[in-house]
Amino acid sequence: MKKWADNKRRHLDFEEGDMVIVKFFPHRFKNLKNVHKGLLRRYEGPFPIVKRIGKVAYKVEVASHLEIHPVFHVSQLKAFHEDKEDEQRKEWRNLPESEATWEKELTLWKNKDLIEAFHHEDATRASRA
Repeated sequence: MKKWADNKRRHLDFEEGDMVIVKFFPHRFKNLKNVHKGLLRRYEGPFPIVKRIGKVAYKVEVASHLEIHPVFHVSQLKAFHEDKEDEQRKEWRNLPESEATWEKELTLWKNKDLIEAFHHEDATRASRA
């Protein structure tokens, strides 16, 4: 039996400082009992892990406005992965091509029109192929 049950389990191991999202149980909050469950978030976060407690529990630094106990079983946690920002290759004027750098798209706001034109041209080129 244990062999079959273990096949369905996820092995999760977090370190102190890792960012996680916490499974949200709205029925534990009095002010959310009358809200339809489809309108509520399933996970809350991200929050940093403070420390490991035992083999399968972690203490998480939750936001104070949630008013919930900060210790969670590992099955109620998911690793948080930030969205990666798009990067653009920036070739600098009066420098060789080997000095080109990758810059985050948000830092290139002065060239926003050029970036949008490139994406539009790339999309039309792909649709012709």
